[in-house]
Amino acid sequence: MVHQSLLNLPKSVRSRLGERFHVSSDHMWLVKNFLKHPSDPGWEDGTYCLCHLAFRNRADTGSLVADTVNVQGDHRVRSAFYVREKRACRVWRGTDLLFDEYYFAKGEPFSITARFTRATANNGQALNGDELLAALTNEARYGSYEIGAKPDLLSQESWDEMSRKARLSRVRSS
Repeated sequence: MVHQSLLNLPKSVRSRLGERFHVSSDHMWLVKNFLKHPSDPGWEDGTYCLCHLAFRNRADTGSLVADTVNVQGDHRVRSAFYVREKRACRVWRGTDLLFDEYYFAKGEPFSITARFTRATANNGQALNGDELLAALTNEARYGSYEIGAKPDLLSQESWDEMSRKARLSRVRSS
């Protein structure tokens, strides 16, 4: 699934937010665009509930979901999780995907080399699962976190703001 990051904001806004939330320019792609796209993936509560309706409705329990960010044409896997459970959406429509833990980039990210359109990516285009899993389980490249745990590369300030904005977006959507 292709998601937004702070890189999707105008440069002046990125710069201001980077200073305020202690995010270096190299790490902008790791922070959710909490101004316009704050909810998914829900690292803070283990819920994927508002974005990509068709994909959420089709995903199977046990599926590995990769959260990717376009960084100047390079689709990097920022995070990933296994779907533990599906349930009726509590805040909008369709199905929620629930997870207990997630992987988050902390070193050289996995890049998707296959060419695809945004539409096919957002409908859950299959990746080479073996290569992705090898990257995710490489401790130099990705960390494994329980829901609610802040990834190593994110500042506490950016984590707190993303979590706050995600909670607010789910309340507003219900």
